[in-house]
Amino acid sequence: MLLLSAVRYILPFFMVCLLWSCHSKVNNETDADPKRFFCGGENLIYEGRDPFFDDGYGKFVGGGLQVKDTVFEGEYAIRLDSLNPYGLPLTLTNIPEGTYFTTSVWIKEEKSNATIIAVTTGRTNYTLNTTAIHQTEKKDGWVKYVMNFGIEVPVDSIKFFLFSGGHLAYFDNFEILQYKQRPPLPDSLSQQALRLYIPDSAYTILKEYKRKALTQITITDDLKNYVNGFILEDNDSIPIEIRLKGDWTDHLENGKTSYRIKTDEAYRGLTTFSIQHPQTRNYMHEWFMHRLFDMEGLLSTRYEFVPVEINGVNQGIYALEEHFDKQLLESRQKREGPIIKMDETGFWALLATGMKDSLDGSYPYFEASKITCFKEGRTEKSEVLSQQFQNASELLYLYKNRFTHPEQLLDLKLTAKYYAMMDLGNINHASVWHNVRFYYNPVTTKLELIGFDMIPAILPMNEVIGYNRLKRLDYFNSREHAVDFLLFQNEEFNLYYMNYIKQFSSPYYLDSIFNFLNNEMQTQQDILSHEFPNFIFDKEFYYDKAEQIRLRIDSMEFEWNNFIAHRGSSPSLLTTSPEYNELDFPFLVEGISLNAYRKEIDSTHFILQLENFHLSDMTLIGYSTKAGNDTIFPFHEQIMLKQFDGKQAAYTEIILPKKPNKVHFMVKNVPGITYTTKVFNWARPTGNHPRIELENKFKTTSSLYHIVDDTLFIHKGKHVLDELILIPSNYVVIVEPGAEIDMVNSAGIIINNSVSIGSSKGEEVTIYSSDSSSQGIVILQAADVKIENTQFNYLGNLNYKGWILTGAISIYEGHTTMSKVEISHNQCEDALNIIRGDFVIDELDIHHTQADGFDADFCTGSLTNSTFAKTGNDCIDFSGSEIRITDITINHAGDKGISCGELSSLILENISIDGALTAVASKDGSTLSGNNITAKNCKTGLALYRKKPEYPAAWMKLTTCQYENITTKALIERGGLLEYNGAHYFGYNIFDIDAMYAQWEK
Repeated sequence: MLLLSAVRYILPFFMVCLLWSCHSKVNNETDADPKRFFCGGENLIYEGRDPFFDDGYGKFVGGGLQVKDTVFEGEYAIRLDSLNPYGLPLTLTNIPEGTYFTTSVWIKEEKSNATIIAVTTGRTNYTLNTTAIHQTEKKDGWVKYVMNFGIEVPVDSIKFFLFSGGHLAYFDNFEILQYKQRPPLPDSLSQQALRLYIPDSAYTILKEYKRKALTQITITDDLKNYVNGFILEDNDSIPIEIRLKGDWTDHLENGKTSYRIKTDEAYRGLTTFSIQHPQTRNYMHEWFMHRLFDMEGLLSTRYEFVPVEINGVNQGIYALEEHFDKQLLESRQKREGPIIKMDETGFWALLATGMKDSLDGSYPYFEASKITCFKEGRTEKSEVLSQQFQNASELLYLYKNRFTHPEQLLDLKLTAKYYAMMDLGNINHASVWHNVRFYYNPVTTKLELIGFDMIPAILPMNEVIGYNRLKRLDYFNSREHAVDFLLFQNEEFNLYYMNYIKQFSSPYYLDSIFNFLNNEMQTQQDILSHEFPNFIFDKEFYYDKAEQIRLRIDSMEFEWNNFIAHRGSSPSLLTTSPEYNELDFPFLVEGISLNAYRKEIDSTHFILQLENFHLSDMTLIGYSTKAGNDTIFPFHEQIMLKQFDGKQAAYTEIILPKKPNKVHFMVKNVPGITYTTKVFNWARPTGNHPRIELENKFKTTSSLYHIVDDTLFIHKGKHVLDELILIPSNYVVIVEPGAEIDMVNSAGIIINNSVSIGSSKGEEVTIYSSDSSSQGIVILQAADVKIENTQFNYLGNLNYKGWILTGAISIYEGHTTMSKVEISHNQCEDALNIIRGDFVIDELDIHHTQADGFDADFCTGSLTNSTFAKTGNDCIDFSGSEIRITDITINHAGDKGISCGELSSLILENISIDGALTAVASKDGSTLSGNNITAKNCKTGLALYRKKPEYPAAWMKLTTCQYENITTKALIERGGLLEYNGAHYFGYNIFDIDAMYAQWEK
């Protein structure tokens, strides 16, 4: 193991030295002047049959009309139009891999359709053009178009020419520069570069995948296999897996191959990310929208620009985009939960067959799309994540099938903000069904949309989404376009949406955004300018779009009122569905045929759930197991499923004694061939969801409470609650002083609005569980939570059909004040858990807990004058939070007295800790400062370490600290810094965190 560990570090160091040596050679080669080809349209020569232009820098075949009346420079220019749309072709041959071209031309036109085009020939043929790679340099009505690209696969020839776009356009100063290799990065950028090392054998495989993909319309899954490589960084390396990325081959045809990269370690805080040409998402505009999403509290992938080198060769500037992993959620202060989508495999498979006409709805690619998740393997291995995905799929199933109550499926406030942002960015691409990604919030159990693949600021201006949805009711008949129309029929959603589009379309809003982001924008612009020096971020586009939105607001309000007045006559979304004809020719797309799901009865019995979306009858033959080497176990009898007719897929269930991995079937229209489909690892969604079930069960009359207008009262006196109840968001809850609630038979209370429990002046409130079965108190997205003079005893946590929270008292978002609150003998992970909120807590007493005492995630607040005793795990554990903690007494912590992680910032003062495995711990980039800390009878006094690789080292500064009976005073991992009573201590070793935790547990 020691030898392998040495190789792990020595080999990358050798590679770094070797590649830097190669890099200097590349610099020497590219210092030479490039070959220059230039045509200003000045010197037209008639020799032989075909005239050509020769301005001293290559012969350009004649084409177009030489004109004098409209020129950029010199005496002549070239005119192209609808009759003569192409001109000035130049062909270069035998272009080796690594060649780099920069091309430019000045164009004057009324419509922005003209471009430079480059067409390659060889083992793969593809076309490049400046339609999307367009930079803005203007002079006297002329615009400079620039196209830069590298050749990654050798080509026999490359032909450059100009294209008018089918309209009148003038061209001047057409220039092509051919470099042996892409010019090197300047030192200022080289230090920021993402340096990849891909072994020759692996790089050859990637190039072959690329060659095959370029012969197709799409990059199919069989060409997306990973190969091994490294990221080289600071004389060290990070092992990675890398593959081609993208659906369409535009990810391969722009001179920069798009890649997906994943690692068990972390690079810049990311474990999975993509790199691609900046033009793929429209340069700075994509970055701008991602930053807007961040600022507005919407989920989006991290997006920035980085220089990239592969095997020591500069590849230019790429866009780096975060993929869908837990880091995306944690960095945006969300609890880990499944990220899901509607699978587009069948859509792309159908497209790959060349049946483009079928995309108009004549084939059920949308209906057949399964609901899948990212990180499927990780999700399946976790019982909690697996159940969360099952519940998430139930919500998306309802959304996909046009459930009429979107407020039960989505966080409407965040969703309305998302659509308003789509309007501001003039975004269509991200709203297409197969591009939409959803986060399942495991706390609220609702879906939140993720900003991704937006491609904003592309002309022409789209119609405002809200106006479009209310005017174009004919869209309801299209299943894939109908899903978000239901949102715009919802009054709560429309109220949020209208408020947001008014806010975002305000010139003042844009002024403030651009002012705030000015420095960040300049940084990204500077990186881009190395390769795209003339690109200018067009702020005016957003002001123009905002004006278009403002001009529609009155019309939208009119259309909404008109819609409300005639709601009863609106077309029924639930009855309109397309009809599909039976196939009468031999054709099958495996992604649009048999959907197979697996539901586990026990470890040896499974239910196989099967549905047919193929447009012909299907016969089920048998199944195979993962361990059976594809041996087909026949079903007891052959089962026939009728063709999909557009209404409902023919369905059957089969109980099996073995765990099925694949199902084998035949179809009527392709006789004699046996097809195979993989069994999905979860049960088929049916639309049943635990929260919706509880919402539907709520009763307005109860022995526990009574309702007056919008307030639900629980009066003083003894109450017995024997069921789990969910109180809807339209009720404020007041628990009066003197109330005593005994929650038995797995009872619990879920509140969705502001709540007040007890009073500082009244009698004490007691909430307990005499049979220790309670599912606790859950408060979600309340504006204000106030709890005073209250005891919570013998409570457990919410655990209902996969809706699982960790606290006996769980509070999500909003402002919380607590005073004189006691929580004891809870039977769950956290006595008190506050998430994404702010709090002021005084005189909190937590004792005799099963695990953690007080756990706060992504919070701000203060904790004062409180005591913690006999906790099974940490007394105080804060993640991603900024907290001030003063006058705290801790006795007998099962693990850590005080712990902070995931970029937390804690200030401690007057803390007494007696008995803990670790008195105070700071981890994963957290900073902790404290004064007057007393710790005794602990195995470890202070610990600074990194538990999660995506975070940096931790820091701690303590003054006036006293130790007594401490076995190990401090543990500091490499990179960590401890300032202790004026002295500085640094960490130099990497910890084995699992072993360290195991040792502590002993």
